[in-house]
Amino acid sequence: MIEDIKILEDEFSDDERKIYQALLKKKDWLNIKLIRSGNLDYYVDEKNNKRYPFLEHLFDNVVFFKKPQYTGKFEDKEKINLLLEDYNIAIFQTKINLKNDAPFYVEYDFNKLDELGYRALLANFYKMHKEDDLEIKYDKLEEAVNQIKLCCIGNEDDYCFVLANEALINGCFFLPIVSKIYIARQISEDLFNDLEYYAKMNKVQIEVIYENTKDN
Repeated sequence: MIEDIKILEDEFSDDERKIYQALLKKKDWLNIKLIRSGNLDYYVDEKNNKRYPFLEHLFDNVVFFKKPQYTGKFEDKEKINLLLEDYNIAIFQTKINLKNDAPFYVEYDFNKLDELGYRALLANFYKMHKEDDLEIKYDKLEEAVNQIKLCCIGNEDDYCFVLANEALINGCFFLPIVSKIYIARQISEDLFNDLEYYAKMNKVQIEVIYENTKDN
């Protein structure tokens, strides 16, 4: 079994020593910088104004968590999605991939987490994997460990946080730990000015990148 999947299983053990050791093994996982792709998706509010959720969340120093949607091989997808209603996920990448054509990327430095943030996130931080590698027990979907595994299906280079509804405020978690904004393609002057203002107010670097990919 893959080591970090074994750690995930041990976190849900009835053996307190196994749980403690699993958390110890994860304690260095957050000593990294992770990336989220910025987007300019918008909706029109009741006053006919365009609202850009990603930018609003960025300026509020929060990350929005979404509901997991299972699309895998288990036939009764509706049953699984009902089981996952109390879970929320936020996915982060370990590197920038310009192939997704995001206008900018936001880097988060988890070394900047305060103690409360660290305690809230560490146990709920997981590496993502292909569905088959997670060894999900579909005959025991009522068990939390299998529900968490369902949330962790994804690209193997990605990480995710999985939080319950009560851990969030309006679907968001406060994460004032942005360390850099990468501008990846031509953007409007207004957007550049907004990002520059955010960077100045939060002591964040801005970097323009041109390579096809860029690792942290």
